[in-house]
Amino acid sequence: MNHSNNKIPDHIYIVGAGGITTYFLPAFIKTMTATTKDLPAIHIIDGDAVEERNLKRQLFDPSAIAKNKAIALVERYRDEYPRLYARERFFHPGEIVKNGSLLLVFVDNHVARRSALMACDRCDCTAILATNEYTAAQAMWYHPSFRGRRFDPRVRYPEIETDQSNNPIRPRGCTTQEALEVAPQLPIANLACAAYALQLFWFYFMVAPSLEEDSRSFWPIEHTNNFNVIQTRKEQDYVRKSVET
Repeated sequence: MNHSNNKIPDHIYIVGAGGITTYFLPAFIKTMTATTKDLPAIHIIDGDAVEERNLKRQLFDPSAIAKNKAIALVERYRDEYPRLYARERFFHPGEIVKNGSLLLVFVDNHVARRSALMACDRCDCTAILATNEYTAAQAMWYHPSFRGRRFDPRVRYPEIETDQSNNPIRPRGCTTQEALEVAPQLPIANLACAAYALQLFWFYFMVAPSLEEDSRSFWPIEHTNNFNVIQTRKEQDYVRKSVET
């Protein structure tokens, strides 16, 4: 499947309205309003409410405490971006999304990641998945043609498929094989995730359409960092790793 024909979809779904989204959304809105007249609808999906403790690491206004997180973000930014909508529920396997949409999956649990990837496969959607730990951050590009291949997050992280907690708010890390039973993230990790996700969006929807398809092995699939290394993995890196193993 040709990835270089991507156009900005008419509908973008942000799955999760926590720390990453609060850093991503204002930058994304300014990027979109500065670069395109045909603004897509942005749907924010989250069933959680803002708590006072969230204010330490997430960019919510204190007046949003006790409000649904998706509602709070829509109320804060709708004047700047009128096509902003909220869904007050957790993303589930049967969630209705428009065919060919983009899913921005900013959650800290495998149940929601699995549901979002299922929606991508079912509705021919692309996705950017971002996750973080205390200081580590990661963002990955997903295309339906990746399903079952080495680029598929479910292949790289089998626990996405095997987590049977059925709890959409149970935090589980994606950058390690271990569970994150308590998962605080510093603002630097939220900000890094947001920046990595925005770069992947810009590359695949603004840059890649003008590139030759035979350059695709050099396109970024993943941006990641830990406490001392920032790294970009490209398609050729996955191929090399597969050959080595």
